[in-house]
Amino acid sequence: AVNEHSPVFSNSSYYASVLESAPFDALIVSVSAIDVDHGRQGQVRFSLIAGNDDGVFIVDPVTGDIRVVAALDRETVPAYSLTVNATDGDEHNPRTTSAIVFVTILDVNDNAPICLKTLSAVRLLESVPVGHEVARLNCSDKDAGSNAEISFSITSGNGDRIFIISAFGVVTTNSTLDYEKAASYSLDVAAADSGNIPLSVLSVVLVTVVPLNEHSPTFEMSSYFVNVSEDTVVGTTTIFVSASDADSGAQGDVSYFIVNGSGGNFAVDAKSGAIQLVRSLDRETKDFYTVTARATDNAISPATPRSTEVTVEIRVTDSNDNAPVAAPALYSAIVEENVEINSPVVQVTCSDADLGNNGEITYKIRSGNVGDAFNVTESGLVASLASQLRADDCLLLTC
Repeated sequence: AVNEHSPVFSNSSYYASVLESAPFDALIVSVSAIDVDHGRQGQVRFSLIAGNDDGVFIVDPVTGDIRVVAALDRETVPAYSLTVNATDGDEHNPRTTSAIVFVTILDVNDNAPICLKTLSAVRLLESVPVGHEVARLNCSDKDAGSNAEISFSITSGNGDRIFIISAFGVVTTNSTLDYEKAASYSLDVAAADSGNIPLSVLSVVLVTVVPLNEHSPTFEMSSYFVNVSEDTVVGTTTIFVSASDADSGAQGDVSYFIVNGSGGNFAVDAKSGAIQLVRSLDRETKDFYTVTARATDNAISPATPRSTEVTVEIRVTDSNDNAPVAAPALYSAIVEENVEINSPVVQVTCSDADLGNNGEITYKIRSGNVGDAFNVTESGLVASLASQLRADDCLLLTC
């Protein structure tokens, strides 16, 4: 017999839906086709030829029942477009017809919300206004529809309802903060979907309340003054500056700095306020320093540090570190042999860069004054003491 006819599906396309939680062997749809030929040529068998790459469906070749044979996951593949062939039984020249089966995978609430951060740490000044944003939770749900709709709630750690959370996951202050009442909060925030059996995830928001930095450091003195000898050993403490801060905790702690005026010769210990000599002094080069010292409190972020400055005057006092200098070092004079007694011979001039007694000069004849023929005055004037002088007398003086 001639195979005249192809199978004909009852529909050119089929539509079905199935829950992603459907069990194995669940029937989703049946396709049917007829062939008006007789005998084997009129017998129809079904096969899936496309759209079933992951092998989650199977078709019964005789009945046309399409069933689930593997796990479905809407979040991975939300829909399938299956091509089903109906082929008649002609042994030599079988005829085939195709139909499309559209399968929609229906969501079940099998995914809990996911938040980008499950732990947030925030520092807030106690002066922030009501309504100040504390944290923003960024959460999503892979499910669809109401199963993906997320609501937020603060489940613990929110005594006196200091904080509230919006429908969009934004945590804000609901009343003023008071560091003395509570220095920190640990808020448990739940993000729950709207499924029949809701799934949720917990996030933690840690809030540290920072007290106001209300006070600046105050130095014990309005200014400081000290005398430091120029021969002071490097490393010596020359003076202490001291300041206090009326704030509590770490914000009442003070650190010290030198702002300017030290010339690189002085440094301050940040904790103790000890101003130390770090380079040798030379009074003859610089005899006075006006140092600006600063005391800064240790404000806790986001509070702003406060500071106060004070003047430290340092006078460098003299030490006897310079010998007298004669200018010039060699003097010559021509004197008559029969010069009168006490006649001036030569004026010797010496200088000393030191101060006070250290800079006062006395003159002495050390050698060459045979017969005490000469005398030197306190001012360095050399005079004759004899009326008869020897030729070529040479005197060695010290000053």
